[in-house]
Amino acid sequence: MLLNEEAILSGQDFGVRIDVDTRRLTFLQLTADKGWQKWQNDKMTNQTTLKEGLQLDFELGGGAWQKDDRLFNPGSLFDEEMFADEKKEQKQEPAPQLFVLSSGEVTPFTLSIFPKGQEPDEQWRVTAQENGTLRLLAPGESDEE
Repeated sequence: MLLNEEAILSGQDFGVRIDVDTRRLTFLQLTADKGWQKWQNDKMTNQTTLKEGLQLDFELGGGAWQKDDRLFNPGSLFDEEMFADEKKEQKQEPAPQLFVLSSGEVTPFTLSIFPKGQEPDEQWRVTAQENGTLRLLAPGESDEE
């Protein structure tokens, strides 16, 4: 995983935002002053849109990521209006769903890219574990070792 290696070698945290409806993947970088911003890189585009006729299926995986038990409701614990003026000044990208950290950790996930109309059991899948290990799974193959 090139992004994982870049995170470890550069000491920077990255993220990926996946929009299933628009079939778009956006690569983000965490900056100290502006938060999440589109990743600026000469060798790779920071946004990819799948061609018409392809679909995307995305699922966060493993342990705590799949649990609905939460201590707090999703969202902010603070009064959003108190900092409204500061937020207007800083244009920040929406937070990513996948985190690729400089420590080598990766948000576990399963991603499938397939032609429209294809059955779920006919799809190839890419899975990632927290330690950054990626696996390509053939149709019908289980991700359990």
